[in-house]
Amino acid sequence: MTNTRSLSNKNKQNTSNLRGKEVEEKIQNYLEKKFRTSRSFSTKHAYKNGLKKFFEFLEAKFRLDIIDLLTQIKESKKLDPLDVLDEYYSFLSNYKKRLSNSTIRLYIVIAKDFLNSEGCKIYSEDLKHKFRLPRRTEVYEKGLSKQTVNRIIRLSNPKLACVILMICASGMRIAEVVQLRLSDIDFNTSPTTVRIRAETTKTRQTRITCLSSEATNALKDLLAKTRQSDYIFLKIHEEKISEIKNRLQQNKYEKPIFKEKDKKRLEILE
Repeated sequence: MTNTRSLSNKNKQNTSNLRGKEVEEKIQNYLEKKFRTSRSFSTKHAYKNGLKKFFEFLEAKFRLDIIDLLTQIKESKKLDPLDVLDEYYSFLSNYKKRLSNSTIRLYIVIAKDFLNSEGCKIYSEDLKHKFRLPRRTEVYEKGLSKQTVNRIIRLSNPKLACVILMICASGMRIAEVVQLRLSDIDFNTSPTTVRIRAETTKTRQTRITCLSSEATNALKDLLAKTRQSDYIFLKIHEEKISEIKNRLQQNKYEKPIFKEKDKKRLEILE
């Protein structure tokens, strides 16, 4: 009897492990498709959180995992995906931690997209007839004044001041600025033009923008004072190693933990 129970428990454990691997495989395949399209780790992370919330709802409301849900939608037809999303909307609206309208919209869109990717046909028009997504909450945020920006620039080191000036003048995102190469800047034009490479932009499209004379002068001064690699702001591998070695040699750390962190980082880099 004991052996039979032990064997039964082992079979249940094996089944549970296989089910968990199948669910994880579905999640990873879906997230990789999203990343392949967006090329954005933040988008991938947001969709991962959205799926986690959806699975939490399935467990709380139906006591089902995603495999059972798909079976009841596609095979036994016991559940309608529109009804599931409607219940999910109610779940999010009454969540223990208040969620913004934008977050609720995003989570529902992620759940709908995931179910569609698994063969559950959910059309936008049918969803609109079932319920309306919450309106986005538009919050107006007043920008920094010119005086505040000038003060920040005055209190910044030359590299940071240059970055701020370039962003203000061109409208570039911070991720676009830090990935600029010397070959992307054309000082021979008036005003100075910057070619933002497609692989560094959010939309994956090349853009051309311009720098003000103030930003141009700050960039020229920075280039004249610092030894540059191909990138203007990013440090190459060898430069990172050299800086850490110099700090370790000077041994002017305020706390021992900072020195230990440098040692570990140097070990990784090398």
